Amino acid sequence: MNNILGNCSYFPISSLSGDAIPIGDGFVRMGSMYEILKLDGDMIYKGASICREMTCERWITIRYDWPTIDPFPTVWEWYFAMSNWIEVTDLSWETQVPVQLIVRDAKDISKIIFEEQLFDFNYREPSVTEFTSWSCMKTDNYEFLQFEISSHYNEMINSDKLVFYQRVQAAISKYADVTPLRTPNVQLRIDENDRNFVRFFLYDVAPIQGGVGKIEPSIAEARDKLQKNIDTGEMVIRMPLINMTTGIAGQITKDEYIIYANADSLQSVPEDTVEDSKMYSKGAVIGMGIGMGVLSFLLGGIICFLIAFKNRDSVNEGGFTMTDVTM
Repeated sequence: MNNILGNCSYFPISSLSGDAIPIGDGFVRMGSMYEILKLDGDMIYKGASICREMTCERWITIRYDWPTIDPFPTVWEWYFAMSNWIEVTDLSWETQVPVQLIVRDAKDISKIIFEEQLFDFNYREPSVTEFTSWSCMKTDNYEFLQFEISSHYNEMINSDKLVFYQRVQAAISKYADVTPLRTPNVQLRIDENDRNFVRFFLYDVAPIQGGVGKIEPSIAEARDKLQKNIDTGEMVIRMPLINMTTGIAGQITKDEYIIYANADSLQSVPEDTVEDSKMYSKGAVIGMGIGMGVLSFLLGGIICFLIAFKNRDSVNEGGFTMTDVTM
């Protein structure tokens, strides 16, 4: 469920793809680019080729271990855009991106078994903030909860708010024993007495049962687990040791800083309709980052255009030209 595109569809993950990688205990994770495209074989370069009207490098290999169940010989064929093609994705310019993957039957190469087209690709790792059930599951089956964090932790919280939100969501998910998709829109509210309150939604179980074997707890069960872990001090929020000074309250370990929620502070609260001047959310932080990124992108684009225009008559054949740029 993509929070940026607003896609609320759900469907079984194909066993032929590497989109989901089992990690035990009923959980899966998103596959990396190398796992999804199966780039672990002995690839043979087959020269330049045209794919989707782009000049691409073509690579092939033969695999004998796919699919996982009842494998048979298959020919894998990858297309990567040449380095003089640039794809503009989000806030980055990417080169040498994967364009297409085709899997054929080795005994009959005209038979295509699996085909994957890749668009808007970039090399950064996806963030959990980009995938949420927020727009799909906002029904009556949820609670809006909050717990308090001592103001002694303010310097650590302020060192990197985006990391703080991510670590808080990870902690809530772990100690409530639910998927992060059920705990979206983590917020930090600072009241008039400078007390910190973390607020978040806790949604009911998904409308379909997944195939990984994990049975999610109900809202009441998840809340009880979270409350118990907060009250006993079992729930901890782990922050990396960055931008730190000495003398900050809390427990410091070798590689991280531990933040505890206040005992007996978990409670249901009315859902906020308007964020006040001291309410911060992941969206606000990310929005600021996107705004600055767009500004940088526009300035960079103007500079690149002026450079390309100035040198348009001196570019050697095969070098960077405006027609090479794919938007």
